[in-house]
Amino acid sequence: MQRIGQVAADLMRFGSSQGTVSPITVAPAAIRAAPAVAELPVAGFPDRAPTLPEAAGTLCASWAGGRAGVALLAGAGCPCRPVRRR
Repeated sequence: MQRIGQVAADLMRFGSSQGTVSPITVAPAAIRAAPAVAELPVAGFPDRAPTLPEAAGTLCASWAGGRAGVALLAGAGCPCRPVRRR
C-alpha cells in the first residue's frame, strides 16, 4: 500500500479506469495488513492540483528540448512568447 496525493490518484483513476465507474472497496483490515511501499515514482507530484484564478481562461504547457519537465502557465491570454522556427 502506498500513500499518494490527490493529483497522482486522479491521474491513475482517469488514465486507467478499466471501465470501472467507482473505486474498488477494500476492507480496513486489509489496508492495515498491507506493507507500506514507495514503488510509484510520484514524490515530485503536487499533493493537490492548484486552484486557478477565475480570470484564467488560457492554459499553456511549456517545455524545452533536451530537458526533463514541463511547466503549466495560466492567464487571461496566452502567457507564452511566440517561438521562432529555424
